[in-house]
Amino acid sequence: MRQFIKFGLVGCLNTGITYGVFILLFRVLRINEYLANTTGYIAGLVNSFLWNKLWTFRSRSVKINELVLFAAVFGVSFGIQMVLFHILIKAGIRKETAELPAMICYTLINFTGNKFLTFRKRGIPESGKPQS
Repeated sequence: MRQFIKFGLVGCLNTGITYGVFILLFRVLRINEYLANTTGYIAGLVNSFLWNKLWTFRSRSVKINELVLFAAVFGVSFGIQMVLFHILIKAGIRKETAELPAMICYTLINFTGNKFLTFRKRGIPESGKPQS
C-alpha cells in the first residue's frame, strides 16, 4: 500500500507535468492534440522513471533491463491511453477533458506494470525474507 501511495504522489506530479505540457502546447502554442499529448507524456515519463526508481520502488542500482521494461510498460500504457483519448474525442468530448480519464487509465496500467515487472524485487518476496 505504501508503494501505491508513493506512486500516486509521483503520479500527481507527473499528471501536472503531463497536463501542463499538453495544455501549453495545445492551447497556447496551437500544436496538434496528439503531438501535444505525446510530448506531455514523454516529459512525465522522464520524471516518473527517476522518482519511481529511486523513491517509490527504491531501486538504487543501474540496470538496463529496468530501463527497457520501464519503456515497454510505458509503451503499452501510453498506447491504451492514446486509444481511449481518441475514442473520447470522437465521442464528442472536449480534448482537454478527454485527456483526464485517459490519464487515469494510463496510471492504473502503468503502476501495475512497473510494480510487477520493472521494479519487482527478484528473488526476494515482498515480506523481505529471501525465498528458500
